[in-house]
Amino acid sequence: MAGKKAPKADHVARDKRPIFAQRLRLWRTSRKLPLKTHRAEFGIDYTTWHRWETGSRSPSIAFFNLLLRYTGMPACWFFSDDVEPCPHCHQIHGRPLPKKGKATV
Repeated sequence: MAGKKAPKADHVARDKRPIFAQRLRLWRTSRKLPLKTHRAEFGIDYTTWHRWETGSRSPSIAFFNLLLRYTGMPACWFFSDDVEPCPHCHQIHGRPLPKKGKATV
């Protein structure tokens, strides 16, 4: 084992992508949708969606509004890493909040 460094015990692989990119990918993968699905359903090329998921690009305001309608998710969900829903979502979107402890995607 000479010459090899032991891995640090406190090393944890962390996702370096922006929270928006992480949440967008979470939404898509939780529904088992391939990237190419969005070309037909959302009207964009799959590379655009991929860039949003990797964090190399962000959607314009117009596309973000379309994204909200397409996904059915509130805007705050895309920008919060908290598993609990935003306490204001039920007032803004007219939907009841899920029971505490149950994360929704």
